[in-house]
Amino acid sequence: MTPFERAQRYLEKVPGVINGERGCHSRTFKTAITIVQGYNLSDEETALQLLRDWNRKKCDPPWSEYELRHKVPHALRAGSRRERGWLLGASARLTPELSDTARPRAPAPKPWPEPDLALIDRVVTDGITSYDVCGKSPTQSGDNPSHPKEKRHDQTRIG
Repeated sequence: MTPFERAQRYLEKVPGVINGERGCHSRTFKTAITIVQGYNLSDEETALQLLRDWNRKKCDPPWSEYELRHKVPHALRAGSRRERGWLLGASARLTPELSDTARPRAPAPKPWPEPDLALIDRVVTDGITSYDVCGKSPTQSGDNPSHPKEKRHDQTRIG
């Protein structure tokens, strides 16, 4: 049996939701996560087709197309404590033939820039201010002419 057929059989057993019931959004979203991640269905249209069918048969009133189209991509990206394809069994998990597209990995985060140790030393030892470092006052209110280094509100702000 294909993952699609298994997901279909699963949805036959999942109760629908009734609008206004506590947790109806959460249960629908959990159902979307289960079909796309538990059965490793990475194709959005396939998952949407399954969710539409379940929605039409079991939800009262049915979710709108807009709401379903919102839930499926979020379910594809949602984090999970379980390994993708957990409902398929260990031998079938994460195999390329089960999904139309490989799940893209997020790019590695860019490393933080090296701190300017000379500037940090100047700040600590000389007690310089953010105005000395950036050329701008941290307050930037523009209404305090008594502060000699403060720029007026019509000039560039920090940020």
